[in-house]
Amino acid sequence: TFDGPYGRIKTRSFMYPGTGTIAWYIGVGVVLAKMPNPAQTVMYVASKGYGSGANLHWSIVYDSSIQNGASQIVGGWRALFNATGDSASLEVADGQNSSTAYETAVGRYRFLELTIDDATKKLAFYVYDAAGTLVGSALGNAVWAGTDYTGGGTSEDITIGVGMDTSNTINSKYFAGTIAELRLAVGTSSKHAYMQGLYASRWSKEIPDNLIASAQSGGGLFGYYRLNDANANG
Repeated sequence: TFDGPYGRIKTRSFMYPGTGTIAWYIGVGVVLAKMPNPAQTVMYVASKGYGSGANLHWSIVYDSSIQNGASQIVGGWRALFNATGDSASLEVADGQNSSTAYETAVGRYRFLELTIDDATKKLAFYVYDAAGTLVGSALGNAVWAGTDYTGGGTSEDITIGVGMDTSNTINSKYFAGTIAELRLAVGTSSKHAYMQGLYASRWSKEIPDNLIASAQSGGGLFGYYRLNDANANG
């Protein structure tokens, strides 16, 4: 696992949807160690680009100000995506705050998935626990018209455990916890289905070495960072 302060992956140009039937996937396993301080509610899990507007390609964060369906502040996870003229922000609350119980995501393993479907061009965000049970999900509108991606973040690195407020400059919104692994994949609809099927039974487990090749060919896996080999170069 990775416990910071942060990591950076050099620019990966094929994280941009291009012309044709392209679906892509980001999967990351995390354990939140503590809530952010009151003055800073947001902590970055991973992102590409900077800021929160046109210069950001995508980000996944924990935000302690997120409310559940009962308008109770419990904290949760947010995924943000920007494309050519389109954007989406999806939230999943994670906890409860009632007269009988108060619970947050602190200390609990979560597997976060951010996907774009090649057929509908819609963004989807899923949060699972260590047993593979869905904690919550959010579905967005179509965010990509099928043409080449020309949004922001094209020259920026992928950051892990922190974000960027300005170009190539990290911010101070570090993730307070551990990040187990990061999975990046891109492909057609058949690869997308294979990819999600492969990961479905392995939420809190690494992809075995003997399945890496099939994940690459069948699922479009192009970036897999286990974050546990004590090697600063990957």
